[in-house]
Amino acid sequence: MYTRFNFLVAAIFYLLICALDRENAKAQEGNTGLARYHLSHMRDTTESSIFIQEDFLLVFDQQQSLYTSQTRIDQRTAQAANIQQAMSSDAGYIDMGVMKLTTSEKIYGHDEEKELYTEKRFGRNKYLIKEPFPTVNWKIERQTKNILGYNCQKATGVCKGRLYTAWFTTDVPVNAGPWKLRGLPGLILEAYDAKERIRFNCTKLSLANALPKGVSLKLPESAITANAADYKRMEKASQEGLDMGGNLTEDVQIDKTTLNGATVNPARKKDVVNYPLELDK
Repeated sequence: MYTRFNFLVAAIFYLLICALDRENAKAQEGNTGLARYHLSHMRDTTESSIFIQEDFLLVFDQQQSLYTSQTRIDQRTAQAANIQQAMSSDAGYIDMGVMKLTTSEKIYGHDEEKELYTEKRFGRNKYLIKEPFPTVNWKIERQTKNILGYNCQKATGVCKGRLYTAWFTTDVPVNAGPWKLRGLPGLILEAYDAKERIRFNCTKLSLANALPKGVSLKLPESAITANAADYKRMEKASQEGLDMGGNLTEDVQIDKTTLNGATVNPARKKDVVNYPLELDK
């Protein structure tokens, strides 16, 4: 009797453990991965010693992803803190320091629809430009290497007009990577183009996280849906001098901004891009 009782208790305990494991597995399904990437990009080949440096955040789960500028987020956070400090201390000006060029676009990926949505700002409006996932005929090779403790495998393929080498890990089996690079059976942790003028390096990867504050994988409801051709026409009209309320460049250096209503004209530097990320648009 005693032996049967122990067996029954052990069996019930085992079933409870299995049930908890199943519940934990379900809970993990909603968890989010966070990958931080550093982009080094020679945008202007006439100044080959200059590489634009920017950090990005990729937020992903099994079905969707968001790629956005971490540098932009950090700068805005610092700006808000400087403004708050200046206001609380009744300072006559705000020392904003140097504003780095950042990417305002956000890229949303939806695996179920196999679509990318690029959020762009034009004037006061947000636009969502929809496109299918890039078709990349990846060639998976035998070479492997370790990145951030993850075993990664090499692949090569043409994405958006440029030949890329990518290193991906099946330890994180999601169809995602930096920028628009995707389509491999695991997360891309490193990628660079054939001329090594564009390089993405994952600097930090963490799994099973909650969404960061202020970040959502859902498409913005306030955005205006537009196709690429219409958006290009709007950009072209603005570049030709027609006033359409657009400000597509953010290469602005701000030293000081007054609080008393005086207008400060920031110095603008012309941004030359003759080696863009994307050739096929």
